[in-house]
Amino acid sequence: MHPNAQPLEEAQRQLNLLLQQQEELAPGLYRDLALYLQVLREGLLPAVQQACFHLATQVVPERYKELPSERRHQFQQRLVVLVRRCSTLLTVEQLMGLAAQQHRRDLRRRASQRQRLMQALLEARNQALNDLARRDQLTTLPNRSYFLERLNLESERSRQSGKPLALLFINIDKFKQINETY
Repeated sequence: MHPNAQPLEEAQRQLNLLLQQQEELAPGLYRDLALYLQVLREGLLPAVQQACFHLATQVVPERYKELPSERRHQFQQRLVVLVRRCSTLLTVEQLMGLAAQQHRRDLRRRASQRQRLMQALLEARNQALNDLARRDQLTTLPNRSYFLERLNLESERSRQSGKPLALLFINIDKFKQINETY
């Protein structure tokens, strides 16, 4: 095993835990963001109007006083339209962020599903290969490799338990004729 394998596995486990926590916390954060944007949208128009009024009356009061009331009214209406556009952009930005978050979540879910499927296919293929390697292709009976593997396993079990191990070996003369006949 590679010396960095265990730390890498631990780092991957921690990363997965953080991603899971992020997904669990995301709806709460989204609600908080939605509330913040709602407050921002509600307070934006009065704040912009107040800032513009301050600029007009405190910074350049003579120019503001020279404007006819109709132009002042048009200016106020234009501010309302621009602030509404900004509020719409804030909502669109919020929706785009939510869509991107959902898209990332879907990508992670699909990648995880693909990984589990590939792992299951790999395990099934390895099992099939092991079965093929341990059996005779013609008779499908266990072969010498399987016999030696089981012999080692049973020998170890006998040694650990202290019980004797028995092995029966039968040699049939002219087995080839029997095999070809039957």
